Amino acid sequence: MEQINALLAAGKHHAAAALIRQRLAANGSFEGSHVRCAHALVLDNDWDTVSRLLPPGTNMLDTSGWLQSLQAGRPVDRHGAPIPWMNYGAIDFIGEKTNASMRVFEWGAGFSSLWFATRVREVVSVEENAAWYRELQPQLPANVSLMCLPAPDDYVQAIRTTTGVFDVIVIDGVHRNACALESVSRLSPNGMVVFDNSDGADYDASMAMFNEAGFMRIDFWGLIPSYLYKNCTSVLFRNPDLLRHGRLPSQQELSTGISCMQAVDRATAAR
Repeated sequence: MEQINALLAAGKHHAAAALIRQRLAANGSFEGSHVRCAHALVLDNDWDTVSRLLPPGTNMLDTSGWLQSLQAGRPVDRHGAPIPWMNYGAIDFIGEKTNASMRVFEWGAGFSSLWFATRVREVVSVEENAAWYRELQPQLPANVSLMCLPAPDDYVQAIRTTTGVFDVIVIDGVHRNACALESVSRLSPNGMVVFDNSDGADYDASMAMFNEAGFMRIDFWGLIPSYLYKNCTSVLFRNPDLLRHGRLPSQQELSTGISCMQAVDRATAAR
């Protein structure tokens, strides 16, 4: 495994993949590196050739940045820019519904903080992991305020130290059920709560609470950046007007790239 990990660290996926296949054939142990090795096997494929065989711009694994994020181990788009660690359908829906006048509050800071910062007026985030706080803080632009609050009560109640309401409230850190309870009174009338990993049974109580409080819910399922598996991100809101505004599907430019139908339309228009 030492040799495999060294090759992976150097970005030599083809050589690493050959050793991984040998080890699999010999029923060898991967010593906790199973996921990383699975990623190496994916990256070893000839993705440039795959893209050449498809209508231009429609290889979603490439155009979304999923392959790049798999290699980086961080949620990034195809240009290496940060994106939320949520499934792509949720990212695109949230991106379509946000604008430069909005305020965002996040329980759980990260690449989503950087992504929101380019789209909204203000982001307020709270993080309980001091090491991650120290790594993230220098990267933040002026419109992001980040608090480091390791104590559970301080973390959950961080929103109480702010003023006004928020247009987007993200629940993507620790103590999520307690944070969900705090979010209800601080959401703007037309706002939305973004609850990530809502497919976990531990969060059924939060989904029931929002339902009883009069919220509607859309569940987004799909592949997430930097991993091979899917998850669910739920968007909860009170005002159905949230769904009445937006560009037509044919006019949307999504983070995952253009669709097959959009590619056909563009090719037809270019003739």
